[in-house]
Amino acid sequence: MAKSCTVFIILFLSLLSISFAQKIIFAEKIDSLGNFSACQNTYQIDLIKGSKVVLIFQSNQAIPKPKLYAFIDKKESNGTYKEFDTYRIGIEKDSTKMAYCSYLFTKEGSYRVAFADVEKKEISHAFLSISFKTNIVFCEQIDSVDLPIDYKNKFKLKIKGGIDIYSFIKTSYPMNCSSISHTIYKYNGKDYSSLLSSDKFAVKADWEYTYIKSNYRESGKYKIVIGTNTNKVLGVNYLEIIK
Repeated sequence: MAKSCTVFIILFLSLLSISFAQKIIFAEKIDSLGNFSACQNTYQIDLIKGSKVVLIFQSNQAIPKPKLYAFIDKKESNGTYKEFDTYRIGIEKDSTKMAYCSYLFTKEGSYRVAFADVEKKEISHAFLSISFKTNIVFCEQIDSVDLPIDYKNKFKLKIKGGIDIYSFIKTSYPMNCSSISHTIYKYNGKDYSSLLSSDKFAVKADWEYTYIKSNYRESGKYKIVIGTNTNKVLGVNYLEIIK
């Protein structure tokens, strides 16, 4: 009995050491020496361009050549993870114990990131949450493919006629409504309780983005809220107009 227990403990410790022999890290950036920073499992990305996250695999033992795979699966509405993308990482040296790739995320969601060997057998996995920094950006122009040009949060007031600014709203899912509201509040020195305007615009239920043009005639700070006709807030952001 004692011998069986000893064997079990040795086996358990062996499995435990194997499980801790490698780990997955998500970083904002990594330098040429392999030093990384801002390690976390939740990242906010740019609404239009997306943002890169470094997917890092660390091992206590050398990673077998010639390659390692990073499998990226995205969580579906039913709770299951569906294959989203695959990235191949070349392993050139026998002594390599860390492999990584810089991956551009453009969609919000929950992701399962797994690293696998040359035979595509999974070694380890971890979960990553991606969200937009904001669902609304502001610009003076929209390009030919309906994307905002030079979006920012501060604009200079024109001499005559004020300034026309687009509020570009983007979601990670269909808006699922027949109209949206575009409400502008102005900062009154204490808060944003001064209602400037509130307009409704027709949309299609399957739309995931749209844009609305408004004219601002005074300098100041503004709060823009876009919501659905079902009282769901799609996005909030702040805008400043200077003289």
